[in-house]
Amino acid sequence: ELDEFFREFEEIRFQSIIEPYRPYRDVLHESLRKAMEQHGLQYLSKDGEMLVEAVSTFGPWPEVPGVLERLRQRCRLVIISNSDDDIIADNVRNIGVPTSPSL
Repeated sequence: ELDEFFREFEEIRFQSIIEPYRPYRDVLHESLRKAMEQHGLQYLSKDGEMLVEAVSTFGPWPEVPGVLERLRQRCRLVIISNSDDDIIADNVRNIGVPTSPSL
């Protein structure tokens, strides 16, 4: 059932991000709420906040920092994300390549 919950959460989240823009934290809250309700679980706003806070702990795939560093030697790298800057800031740092402020 846990695999089914995560699969449904991902489907709901994906549907949310292809709809008109909303802040990513809102997408996460709403997607988690819908998935929990589909599974008969009570949703509390603190559940959504915990998910938003967890995003900054997600690290890159192990091979990503090395590949990006090799690319950086020849190319200018640009990060494009559908996340909110404050949510993704730690993830960007975890990539391991130098960054400059947003344009």
